[in-house]
Amino acid sequence: MRIGILRCLLFYPLGPFWKTFFTELGFEVIISPPLSRDNFNQEQRRFVGDICLPIESVSGHIIALQHQVDLIFIPRLTDRFNDMYICPVCAGLPDVIMHTLSNIPPILSIHLTPLVGPTEKDMETLSHHGCTADAITQAYETALDKYAEMEKEWRAPARTFAGSPHSNLLLLGMPYVVGDSFINIGLPTILEKHKCKVSTALNISPQSAFNRVYVEGYPLYWSYAGMSVSALSQALKTDRPDGVIYLSSFACGVDSAVIPIVQSVCRRCENIPFLHVTVDEHASAAHIEVRVEAFLDCVENNLRRKDATT
Repeated sequence: MRIGILRCLLFYPLGPFWKTFFTELGFEVIISPPLSRDNFNQEQRRFVGDICLPIESVSGHIIALQHQVDLIFIPRLTDRFNDMYICPVCAGLPDVIMHTLSNIPPILSIHLTPLVGPTEKDMETLSHHGCTADAITQAYETALDKYAEMEKEWRAPARTFAGSPHSNLLLLGMPYVVGDSFINIGLPTILEKHKCKVSTALNISPQSAFNRVYVEGYPLYWSYAGMSVSALSQALKTDRPDGVIYLSSFACGVDSAVIPIVQSVCRRCENIPFLHVTVDEHASAAHIEVRVEAFLDCVENNLRRKDATT
């Protein structure tokens, strides 16, 4: 049986974890191809209301798979663990898709994360596709091993370039915004072209997505947003960045609460140049590159001032 996994949203960073799980269960896993701007414009199905670009891109990935698979996996993440939450639209996505798009393969929706494995109800759902309880348990354990390997890869040293004046940048944001080449409009590639060493929250603090993060004693409930705050805090202690870029998607309610925190720490507390880049369906790589070049000039000037005073 062929099962499709969407290359969007929490595919970054959980995609290989999910792929390993279903492969171990004997499914043929097909991952949707990266979404292009042309495909998005042709295939998008707009949701009602002001929805962010990552959610708008979901329909394009589903349409790309609709004739290739028997099932489409969309994780059900409405359960909470230790008072941690994700974006409510992501949490309710399986139901949104089932009531929005027609003529698509059946949706397989189970709770599957490195923190919490399939529930009894999920076991029953998977048993309808020929999976035994023992096989499901073994597949989950193997997927956990894969996730541990992924964490080691994330923590590997970032690529560096000798002689670069902007050699240490911290790129923050939701992992599905930072990691998706369609959503991020090529920002990581632009930074690499300018010979920057770039670290992300996944490189520094991947486990913080599953642990409560506090800001001035108050808990930050949004798990992947808390990962950005935690990564910034750790980077300031271990490998202080020369500049911080926060990449966000327009209309993201979670980011609207987190960005002021990151901005305040960078500008008011640490005197670190900060750039906030917002992307939506109208954003262009040329526009972002101009802003990045101006920002890197600020980073270089800031480093020169520091060198002059020491």
